[in-house]
Amino acid sequence: MTFTRRKFFTFSGSVAALSLFSQAEAMPVEPPTKYDGDFDIVIVGGGGAGLSAACAASELVFCNFN
Repeated sequence: MTFTRRKFFTFSGSVAALSLFSQAEAMPVEPPTKYDGDFDIVIVGGGGAGLSAACAASELVFCNFN
């Protein structure tokens, strides 16, 4: 079996990822019991349309100096 550079980088990357993710723990977070915010814009989703809507909204809010 030959050990190529590609196999080396694949193996070393997977070992590094396993060492990082094996030590991760989730912190317990209590969900809010009441949602009573007042918002001008609500964007649901982070796909192509949601991200472009967020960019357009941020330009309108932060770049409108009139």
